Amino acid sequence: MSPDFTALAMDLTFSASVSSISVDVSINNDTIDELDELFRAVLALVSDVDRVEVAPASADILIIDDDGEP
Repeated sequence: MSPDFTALAMDLTFSASVSSISVDVSINNDTIDELDELFRAVLALVSDVDRVEVAPASADILIIDDDGEP
């Protein structure tokens, strides 16, 4: 069985005037009846040139199963 989302890793660069950036996560639609699925998105500071606080550093994302019962 394949996962219901496409995992990805990417670098995000925030300029001085930007406080948020959207990231699209591809959801793989199927017709398999299954439980809801949860995954976590995590942000990590990879440069300390200008020390910033990453808060919250993670978020839980819930994929709600929309397939009918067999």
